Amino acid sequence: MGFAYGFHGAHGQWWHDVVFRALDAQNGRNVAEAWLGDAFELAEIHVHPDYQGKGVGRAMIRTLCAGRRERSGVLSTHDRPTAARHLYRTLGFQDLLSRFVFPGGHEDYAIVGRPLPLD
Repeated sequence: MGFAYGFHGAHGQWWHDVVFRALDAQNGRNVAEAWLGDAFELAEIHVHPDYQGKGVGRAMIRTLCAGRRERSGVLSTHDRPTAARHLYRTLGFQDLLSRFVFPGGHEDYAIVGRPLPLD
């Protein structure tokens, strides 16, 4: 049906450092620290197409975030109108960076975040 995982983000991890630098450059160190200084990074969330739109992704995200003590949850997703993007919005994730291209990449991503715990 699907799989998902996440972990506590920290300086020295590639995704964390790349996104932290971009947030710092665009919005300042205080904003970067507020979002990534104590964050749960949702690294992968995938739902088989036959099960999309049936609450599986929402349940996985809620389960992953349940009981987390981090201040925020953050993730990256393609920056276009996808089912995943819609799901994240309905869960209260907001854009932190848009049209973000990772080093060596060419696709636009959105970096999104929301305070934890989930409602």
